[in-house]
Amino acid sequence: MLDAFEYWRDLTPGRPPRTVLEFASTAQQFDDRIDKPMAAVTRGDVVGYRDHLLRDGLAAATVRKRIGFVSAMLQTQVDATTIGLDLNESLSHTIVMSP
Repeated sequence: MLDAFEYWRDLTPGRPPRTVLEFASTAQQFDDRIDKPMAAVTRGDVVGYRDHLLRDGLAAATVRKRIGFVSAMLQTQVDATTIGLDLNESLSHTIVMSP
């Protein structure tokens, strides 16, 4: 996901520094949790990451925000045709329930 972050960052210059840091942090955490090449990431991996965040006690709004970051980074890769993940249903709209 760090590669996707770097691509997203380079594609969208001028973002607020805090946003860039939050995206970078989310990408690193995703990579630490989901240890596979970006092209092999599935919707199930993202849902698993979401569930992990919820189990860690993060607020639903924070989890939605982080999943939105993941979705944005993956979508830039899909748009660049570097991966084939189907994001027809936005990952950021995945229902987040409290544990």
